[in-house]
Amino acid sequence: MIIRLKQDTNMIRILFLLTIFISVLISLLELFTYSGFMKKHLFFNINIFLFFGFVLVILLSLKLNEIISLKLGKILFVSAISALTAMIVLTSLELIKYPNFIFSVTHIEIKNFSQLIAYLLSASFIVVVSKKLFKVFKNNVFFSTVFVFLLAVYIFKNCTFVSASINRLLPPALAKPTATYSDKMYYLWSDPYRYLETVKQLTSNNEVVFLPTGTSAQAITGNIGLIRYFLYPRSLSLYDPERSKNGFLVVSPGNELGDGDYTLWPNHWVDSDYYYLINTKDRKVKRIDKDFDPIDLSGHFWALVKI
Repeated sequence: MIIRLKQDTNMIRILFLLTIFISVLISLLELFTYSGFMKKHLFFNINIFLFFGFVLVILLSLKLNEIISLKLGKILFVSAISALTAMIVLTSLELIKYPNFIFSVTHIEIKNFSQLIAYLLSASFIVVVSKKLFKVFKNNVFFSTVFVFLLAVYIFKNCTFVSASINRLLPPALAKPTATYSDKMYYLWSDPYRYLETVKQLTSNNEVVFLPTGTSAQAITGNIGLIRYFLYPRSLSLYDPERSKNGFLVVSPGNELGDGDYTLWPNHWVDSDYYYLINTKDRKVKRIDKDFDPIDLSGHFWALVKI
């Protein structure tokens, strides 16, 4: 026997609110613990639960009238803004005190706010537009559900990215509101940023720059898509000992992600015209007119080799 839920019945409202409540509760659970808590202890990824939660919210929201949907959407949106405000306040408080202050006192992991904010914003969108799209698709539940779900997932991913970016960019903005662009970029990217700025000064726009290949310690300088932002319009290519000629070779000491992995690249002799020894701490540059030999490098120095 198929039980049909009548529009705007108490059962629909209860199921709808229960779905939202459980989803938010699980997001809060990871907020007050750590990323991956659900997967480690309950053996399922939180994103899988949110996936099915989205589908259920869409189906239930189709059964609500537009007035109730609009009210619930506003509540969810206000909740998202409140969560964003809380993230900003806690981030500011941590800057005043010391790093990891909030987690040590309240056990709240600030970076996990991004998932909660993204879910609330996406859910508010679903509630508001699903009913209208249901009419657009001429009351076809299947097409309405699929379309709204795909749109909601797209919004969820973008909201997650935006809120995570806010969480990452907020500390330097609050700590030094009058800081220059260069100082803020150094805060975000550390030594690789200063190195790349020096590379721009030492090379012309039509030069070719060869980047590290296949190393985790050079996760930043080995990423062509990322480095293109810093070195455009210079041509970029991954280094090939047999083919890479007539350009500048990046030499990185490693630890680009701050993980302590100081693995020099390249760690072998390179036939070159000359190379620049670059100290990113004091920004001093020294030209050395000889072949590049990693043995000559002392300490965690960067270099730029003319090949």
